[in-house]
Amino acid sequence: MKTSLGAVLLACAPISAFAQGFSVSFESLDTDGNGRIDKEEAREESRLYGSFLTYDTDGDGTISRREYQRFLGPRPAPPPPEQ
Repeated sequence: MKTSLGAVLLACAPISAFAQGFSVSFESLDTDGNGRIDKEEAREESRLYGSFLTYDTDGDGTISRREYQRFLGPRPAPPPPEQ
């Protein structure tokens, strides 16, 4: 069975924080389970911690799931359907 390298690479496109090189997921950072990441919880991800105020866009002292998704950036497009 022959497979195209491009198809394999597209199928393995990174879509999670782990695959993009980030050490932890939102759930792992939100240690108290309140649905928000405070500055102390953000210490686990040094890039997030270092730019905490940039990603705390509403200025409430925490990072919501939506703000964390902005930190991760856009997800790659899904692979096209096989023909």
